[in-house]
Amino acid sequence: MFGGIGDLRHPWQVFSSAFEHGWPGFPPIIHLALNLLLMFSVAVTVERLLGSARFLALTLLSILFYWVARWLLFPLQANGSSVFIWSYAPVLLVAVLETRRAGGPFGEAYRQATHLLFIMWAVVSGAMGVFLMLSGLSPWSALACGNAFHFSATLAGFVGAALWNRHIRLRVRRQEYRQSGLDRAATWAATAIPIGFAMILALAALDRL
Repeated sequence: MFGGIGDLRHPWQVFSSAFEHGWPGFPPIIHLALNLLLMFSVAVTVERLLGSARFLALTLLSILFYWVARWLLFPLQANGSSVFIWSYAPVLLVAVLETRRAGGPFGEAYRQATHLLFIMWAVVSGAMGVFLMLSGLSPWSALACGNAFHFSATLAGFVGAALWNRHIRLRVRRQEYRQSGLDRAATWAATAIPIGFAMILALAALDRL
């Protein structure tokens, strides 16, 4: 139904595979727990930086990059929400650099976020490479294959960080979060996505009865 690391048979699986975690030989609960940790830390912080509308746009941009990466790297497969979580890291990096550059009392949360970037770009990326290297791949192939979609998401994140660089820096300084009408619309749209997937699952289950 979700595709996961198998071949995709339905168009929506490009989106729904982000909700499936784990792959052969690796416990799904660890994959899910790590992504949830990053969602509650990195993603929440980045949404406050960008606002909900830009945050949703960045997420959709990372999925577009994921599509392109799948096409270029076929039949390499992936699942899990890290295919878009990694796009938030460059935005957080801009906030961290702005905090260090300007100093002052603002941006304490971003000053403490450096360890999150280290976890994403060094610890997790390294672990993915080691896991595949133990499966028999060469070190460079293991690092590349294990992080191909992390790379695509990170590239999308740098595009977003470049587009909204000034906005991010101002938000770090002002430390304020005001939802615009567009932000509220994006929140409703994002809420509709999991509801839509739930309806697909329900209809598929009814079809099997």
